[in-house]
Amino acid sequence: MGLYPLPLPDAELNGFELLLELESDELSSTWAALWSEPTAPLPTRFVRLADEVVESPELCAQFLLCARAVSRIRHPSLLQVYDVGACGGSPYVAFEHVFAVPLGELLERARLASYTLPFSGLMQVALDVADVLSVLHRSGGEGEQPRALLHGDLGPHAVLITADGGVKVAPTFLGAAACSLPLRRGFDQLAYKAPEQLDPRAYESALDPRADVFAFGALFWEAFAGRRLFQGASAAEVRQSVLGAPVPRLDDVVDSSQGLTYVLQHALDRDPDARFEDGVQLRAALGAVACRMRRGFTARRRYSGPDKASRERSPERAVLAEAFQHLVGPEFERRQSDLKLLFSST
Repeated sequence: MGLYPLPLPDAELNGFELLLELESDELSSTWAALWSEPTAPLPTRFVRLADEVVESPELCAQFLLCARAVSRIRHPSLLQVYDVGACGGSPYVAFEHVFAVPLGELLERARLASYTLPFSGLMQVALDVADVLSVLHRSGGEGEQPRALLHGDLGPHAVLITADGGVKVAPTFLGAAACSLPLRRGFDQLAYKAPEQLDPRAYESALDPRADVFAFGALFWEAFAGRRLFQGASAAEVRQSVLGAPVPRLDDVVDSSQGLTYVLQHALDRDPDARFEDGVQLRAALGAVACRMRRGFTARRRYSGPDKASRERSPERAVLAEAFQHLVGPEFERRQSDLKLLFSST
């Protein structure tokens, strides 16, 4: 595993040592890095905007605005931002590094193995993600007219599951602007875009938290149903599916409560005015469903907590950890060993 040093003076990295380029695309590059500012070097992820994006002052401003707003939020299921700045003229954000796999990988491995992910574990993931959206949507940007923060790119790639059943949501730091940028993960990414993101001319209002609510509905309909919702062999077909294909009731597809079915159908309404207004309403409705189901979900608390003790008290996280181990455990350890060695030997 080779190292790819960023061609910038160390002084411009503000205490971050870039160790390994993890991924790069037309929007940004992501690095494994160590932050020397704390008392001990701290593993981080360092995201720097690509040169093509830097040429757009509007996108740079949106990136910095969102990143600074997210940096003020502390939530156990949201990746914590450590620093926001610029190096070599390019905006960057450094945030918490976690050893985890995307929810999408777990769902795909479960599908291929004909493995049913535990309902209670998925419900806890949904509660955690809804709670993050509620916090984002209550938080405003900078300026005299604070506005709700949008995730803008919620999907199976943005929800991370740790080996002990923890949940982390990775923000995009671009908010509503994320919908107008090139697709970073292929056209399947369109399956989690709200209709008003795909066809803005058909809607009078600007994008708001209801777009994230729709993305949540599509993501967790798939998670509970065990199959894709909006499908197609091309970007045009997926787009058309989102805009017009029938949305089956969840309880017509799998054994599900009427309450959960209602929440997801309400979130997936193509009319933004008919959806939950934001993550706050979504989280309240989902929490009420979890309480009524009396299945031991941690809905009566704000969240079950990220620390080891609370996870040991949470049967939902325990079953999620068991599923994680069954589906990706040994391979995950091998995959992460190089990064762990890199962080510890530098």
